Amino acid sequence: MMKITGFFIFFSIFNVIDANDTEYGKLPTAPKTEFETEAPLAPKVLTIIDQLPIVQQPIAPAPIQHLSLPDLAAGSKCVISMVPMNSSGDSYHILAYVILSLSHEKIVPDILLTYDGAAEIRDIESKMNSYTQAQRTMHFAQVLGYGKYFKTEFVDTENCQRENNRQSKLQEYLDTTEYTHYVDQKALTTITAEHFRTFGKDNTTQRLRDGFDKYCPQYFSQTAYQKLVKKAQDEVQRIGANPNPLVVMHVRYSSKANEKQNMEDGVIGKLSNYVKSKGYNVWFIFTDGRKSGSFKSLGADRTDPFPLITKDETGDEQDNGKFFHLQILLKLRTLPNLRGIIGNTSGTLDIAGFLGHNVYNLHNMQQAFDYQSCRILIQSSFLAVERFNFKLLENALRDHQGKLGDFTDDIAQAHLPLLIGWMTGIPQAVGAMATASQSTINSRHAGYRELFFVKKLRGNLFDPLQSLQSIIAYLQGIEPTIKIEV
Repeated sequence: MMKITGFFIFFSIFNVIDANDTEYGKLPTAPKTEFETEAPLAPKVLTIIDQLPIVQQPIAPAPIQHLSLPDLAAGSKCVISMVPMNSSGDSYHILAYVILSLSHEKIVPDILLTYDGAAEIRDIESKMNSYTQAQRTMHFAQVLGYGKYFKTEFVDTENCQRENNRQSKLQEYLDTTEYTHYVDQKALTTITAEHFRTFGKDNTTQRLRDGFDKYCPQYFSQTAYQKLVKKAQDEVQRIGANPNPLVVMHVRYSSKANEKQNMEDGVIGKLSNYVKSKGYNVWFIFTDGRKSGSFKSLGADRTDPFPLITKDETGDEQDNGKFFHLQILLKLRTLPNLRGIIGNTSGTLDIAGFLGHNVYNLHNMQQAFDYQSCRILIQSSFLAVERFNFKLLENALRDHQGKLGDFTDDIAQAHLPLLIGWMTGIPQAVGAMATASQSTINSRHAGYRELFFVKKLRGNLFDPLQSLQSIIAYLQGIEPTIKIEV
């Protein structure tokens, strides 16, 4: 495996920014923390001398005060959306943006959750569809009291499920709406990470905890809420019963979305044993949509928050697993012996970082540096990112008979070099990555551009996020051999 500990980022800014706009033509000395706007110029009437005509100054467009988005002309209408997804993990990033926007008294754009296929609920993990995931996200937002910002809509993606086709179909639909600008939910990850760098971890996580630690009686009765909170409190007491230093192993599995980040339970078990050998107690939280019998080999020190079916006063059933998982993470922060959370890449792990937990994110790197990996690096402003190759790690653990052996310090240092430092509290740089020594990224290609730009509908113009330059500077310090063309 070739390990690269540093990269070079080269940025050529062209064909994106108006020639008269110097804001993005240079790196700012510090990230902006608020919009810098000028009041519209009122009509100015000159004194009539010698029959001079009345002259009026043009009225500057009034900016729309969306958090970290470019100022849009008066009359513009922005929407946050995404292609139909067979996952609801990105709901945490969307809600984080809503919460941060409200904490800064900014306007929250409409959020459009899309789905394709049949409008029917499917509860079994392997059969879940995009409609089910959209409804799960909507219900979660409603329970937290943010439902008024969300809408759902069917988008026909036809038979081709390639990313560029699905993105094209979404834009075709948005072109028929009243919206003038489209922000992909991936950009909200960028904005949230930027908020951590600008305002600091303590400030940001306090805003997010305040915003996530809520419920709406209209969608979740006080009685049902109190029962669920009590259940979460009892579970956290069970998790923290062992007084030894505690590490939570947060495991996510999906057969539908981002499945390359799944980890085999044998490797997870070996990693757990290694952590225990360093004097830590280990507890598992499984954020699967599967039945609680999965990963039986890992023992009984476990919590399975999904699904959690509750009934309201009318007898209707709802899956409040997301809310239960959220309550567990909030209350885990009260445990004095908790040292941190280790997990594989997922939105359910990101929420732990949003709430202020010490998170060690195991990200399975492929040979190509794709936009998902770029997105994870951006998130390293609020969690530790260890980039490794799962297959190489698995092979290193196997003996000559093909059986999994135990972790050694040498294997941990070679494949998970940040692990010991993370557990002992020694700060280190973002982990090494197995990839080619030189990669070129065009940030305007599909996938990347959704991270950095706002798309003008019924046209082909992209406005950069207000934080683009500081994002570039941040990535430059992490990946010196990645060339990014903006």
